[in-house]
Amino acid sequence: MDEKLVANIARNLGIIGRGLAYLCLSSPLMNDASVGRQVELLRTFGFENAEIAELLGTTPHTVAVRRAEEKKKKKGTKNTAAKPQRKA
Repeated sequence: MDEKLVANIARNLGIIGRGLAYLCLSSPLMNDASVGRQVELLRTFGFENAEIAELLGTTPHTVAVRRAEEKKKKKGTKNTAAKPQRKA
């Protein structure tokens, strides 16, 4: 395949991906979503931190921090189930 054609296809796919991300973020379901939830949604689409930052109008560092916070929240909720108590 011609390199120019491949580059053009890649560019167009990027535009389509950003458009779909914009539509998802504009959804009524995401209106009250935290930045952390928005970041996680965009990560599931395969966007990197720099791309997410550009879409959300923030910095890649902020995206990394929000990802870490969401990861902590998820980790914390997994261990909240009541554990059986041992008899002494």
